Amino acid sequence: MAWATDALQAFDTSVSALAHQLGVSWHTVWDAVRVEASRRIAATERLEGVDALGVDEHCLVPHRTARIGHGHRDR
Repeated sequence: MAWATDALQAFDTSVSALAHQLGVSWHTVWDAVRVEASRRIAATERLEGVDALGVDEHCLVPHRTARIGHGHRDR
């Protein structure tokens, strides 16, 4: 399920969308993705050479309606 984890990481998609495309349940996709995502998170070498992290505060500002380009919505 590396490709599904890649899709969640790199593209604006969701577990629900992947499950729909595959014709399986959300839980089926998540159970497989969770294993791969956990493996990636545990790989601490991915942080080698990182000395600072930036946060796009624009994405953290609550808003009332969905905006194009943002994967969240304040309900």
